[in-house]
Amino acid sequence: MQKFNLGDNIIRLRHEKKLTQEEIASFVGVTKASVSKWENRQSMPDINILPALATLFDVTIDELLGYESQLDEKQIRMIYIKLTEEFAKKSFEEAYSKVLEQVKQYYSCYPFLLQMCVLMVNHYNLAGDDSRQGDVLLEVQKWCDHIREKCKISNIVEDAIAVHTTINFLLKKYPEVIDALKEESNPLRMSNNNDMLLIQTYAMLGDVDNTEKYAQTIMYNSLIKIVAGSTLLLSVLMQNKDWCNDTINRIDILNSTYHLDEVNKNVMVQYYYQSAINKVFYGEKESAYYYLEQFMEQGINLIKYPEKFFIYDSYFKRVEEWARESALGVNLPRDKSFITSDIARILEHPLLQSLAGEKRFEKIRKRIKEEL
Repeated sequence: MQKFNLGDNIIRLRHEKKLTQEEIASFVGVTKASVSKWENRQSMPDINILPALATLFDVTIDELLGYESQLDEKQIRMIYIKLTEEFAKKSFEEAYSKVLEQVKQYYSCYPFLLQMCVLMVNHYNLAGDDSRQGDVLLEVQKWCDHIREKCKISNIVEDAIAVHTTINFLLKKYPEVIDALKEESNPLRMSNNNDMLLIQTYAMLGDVDNTEKYAQTIMYNSLIKIVAGSTLLLSVLMQNKDWCNDTINRIDILNSTYHLDEVNKNVMVQYYYQSAINKVFYGEKESAYYYLEQFMEQGINLIKYPEKFFIYDSYFKRVEEWARESALGVNLPRDKSFITSDIARILEHPLLQSLAGEKRFEKIRKRIKEEL
C-alpha cells in the first residue's frame, strides 16, 4: 500500500554512499540542520530538492521517497471481489468509476492492473449500447498496452497481450486476432514444448514436488482445452450429426474418467448446455433432457457453492494449490448474481423452447428458478 519512508531512506542511502550530512547539505544547497530534520522526520525537503537528492543517491524519486504503489495478491483479490459486488449492486457507470479510481491509484501495480483488465472483460457488456461497450474495451486495451510497455515480469506481459487479443475478438477485429495467434498457436513451435521441458528438468533434478505440481497443471489445462474446444465445435459443426455425437460420447468418457464435473464446473456447464442443444436438434429428446438436467445440477452447484467452481477433486490436488496461489484464487470472476441470470436466461434458446410446456422441461425451469 502507499506510504513514504523518506527519512529512513536518506539515512540508509547516505550510509551506503558513505556521505555525511554536511556533504548532502552542500550538494543540494541547504544546511546540515535541514538534513538532520529530514532524517528525524521533523520536516520534508522542498519538492524542488528531490531531483538533486535522487541524483546524488543514484535512485529514482519514487525510490528516494520510499513510495510503494504495489498490492499483494490478497489485497488484489479483495479489491476484485469488492468491485464485482459493485457491478452487481450499482449501475455500470457507478461501478466503472470505482474501477477507474483504483486503476489510477495503482497504475504501476501491474499484477493488479492486469486483474482490472480481466474484471472489465467480464463486465463490459453491462455498459449499455455497443458504442459504450466499445469505448470501455478500448480503454482497457490502453491498460494492456501500458503493462506491455512498462512491466518487466514476462508472465504478466504475456497475460496482458492475451487480454488485448481477447478484446480485439470482442470488438470483432478478427484479422488482428488471427495475426496475433496464428503463429503462436503453431504446434511445431519450439516454445510449445516449454511446459514439458520444465517438468522434465524438475524430474532430472529429483524435485518430485515441482514435477508433480507442474505435470498436473499441464494435464489439467489440456483436459479443459479439450472440453472447451469440443464444446465450440459442437456448435459450429452441428449439422454433422455423426461427428458431434461421437464427440459427445468421447467427452462423456473423459468426464467419467477424470471427474470433470468436479474438476471444472464452469467448462462442464457450457458443455452440457451445448450438448442439450445438439440433441434437441437431432430429435434425440431423451438424451437432450439428460444433458439439460446435468446442466441444471452443475449450474446450481456453481452458484450455490462458488468456492468449488474451479477445482474440487483429490486427483488434481496440486492444481487446486496452484489455483489458490493465483491472483483471484478460486473466486468467481463475476458476482454470482450475473451467473444466476445467465443460467436462467439460457433456457430461452430457440431450440430448447421447442420443449417448452412439456412436464420434464417445466420441471427443470421451475427447479432452476427455485434454487437460484
